[in-house]
Amino acid sequence: MSVSQRLVQTAQHLIRWNLAGSATYEATRIVHNICLFVAVPTATYGHIGSVFSLVYLAATLGEFGGGSAFVPYLSVITSNRRWFYRTVLLPQLGFLACASLVTHALATARFTSTPFLLIAGLLTITEGIRMTLRTLLHALGQSKVVMGVELCVTATYFLVVWGGYLSGFFALNLASALIPFLVTSAASVCFFIGLIEGALQSKHGEGGVVSLRELMLSRLTLALLHLPQTMLSSNFLVPFFTLHSGLIFGGIAKMASEIAHAIKAIIRATIGFSGTSLFRSYKRAPQEAFSILWQQLNELLGISAIIALCMGPYVCCTMDNGLTFMLLSAFIGLTVADYVFVIYEQLFLVTKRSWVLMMYRLAECCGGVVVVSLFYTKALVVLLVLGCMRICSLAATIWYAHKAWHVRPHAKIESRKIIGALVVGVALMGGLRFLPPFLSKPVVTKLQRKYLS
Repeated sequence: MSVSQRLVQTAQHLIRWNLAGSATYEATRIVHNICLFVAVPTATYGHIGSVFSLVYLAATLGEFGGGSAFVPYLSVITSNRRWFYRTVLLPQLGFLACASLVTHALATARFTSTPFLLIAGLLTITEGIRMTLRTLLHALGQSKVVMGVELCVTATYFLVVWGGYLSGFFALNLASALIPFLVTSAASVCFFIGLIEGALQSKHGEGGVVSLRELMLSRLTLALLHLPQTMLSSNFLVPFFTLHSGLIFGGIAKMASEIAHAIKAIIRATIGFSGTSLFRSYKRAPQEAFSILWQQLNELLGISAIIALCMGPYVCCTMDNGLTFMLLSAFIGLTVADYVFVIYEQLFLVTKRSWVLMMYRLAECCGGVVVVSLFYTKALVVLLVLGCMRICSLAATIWYAHKAWHVRPHAKIESRKIIGALVVGVALMGGLRFLPPFLSKPVVTKLQRKYLS
């Protein structure tokens, strides 16, 4: 077997593993959010969802280019402990602390009180560090361990929240959602640092120096590249719509955005993290890496579309009004272009032309700010226009990539995968029929039982 064939086989194995892990992770998150949406009043869900959205907005901004900027310098960063803490961990703490302070002081304070602001600030820092370390560990070839840790931590969080609620120890509110999440997030960060420490100890022989100026320029470029996606994401739009349209509307928007985000997160974990490792292996032939990743993305998009078409009629018929379905469709439409951007971003980064993509996204961001400021009370109009602008930005990106590297998207899916997607879609549609009756019975906490008796 040639070196190229071994790389392809390794990449496909990595992609399959990441797909299985991320699909399991996102499926449990969706089940958790659907259960929470049904079990608590819509306004309460909107309150919890808005605070969590702002936490992740601050974490994404504070990551400031994050793990992707460190990947090209990974061999030097992991060559000794001093470089790792000096170039990665300590700067990240500073950036995240600043982003947390600004975001929660200006925005989160509108939704909650000071004690929860402190918890949200700490959660922003732990989640930002976790996202950076996760990217580095994927690039170091530790995808299986990372996915295993995240699944265990997520399962622990869900067991604590739902076990405590169903046992009557506490009610479902902002405190019972935030505090266990902070504990499990901090635990995963400690475990990830331990894994990084292991990589540092095994690489004493490598040397080299990282230019801090070059590293900061790379981080700034990536931060600007991701700025439109971050500032016009559901993490910004959900709290924004909640402030202008109320908590009930915010709860519906949050539920719709979570379903759209789940599809995007699976693709990013499968293609994005695998692509980081694959493009490092194909530095001299990025077109081959693009072709491999595009085939996987094409299948994921096709399978997701088939499952959505199977579940769509049932979801549409069972919703109380058309608003939820329209918001869900709008959020999915807004994020579809981001699915494809995942691969093109990797291609532009490895070929050192990320500035081109950055210009497209900044133009999109400027247009988005104008749209949001003009139609801030019309959520569907904002989402529709933002989706059209994102498609135009994607079209320009595809045109430039085809002109520069002769790569272009294609559509091919194996028939057995189409059949599998149909089976999964029908099974999920059947499963949804049993969920609402199971959750419709209210749970009385021990404190409530004490006063009722």
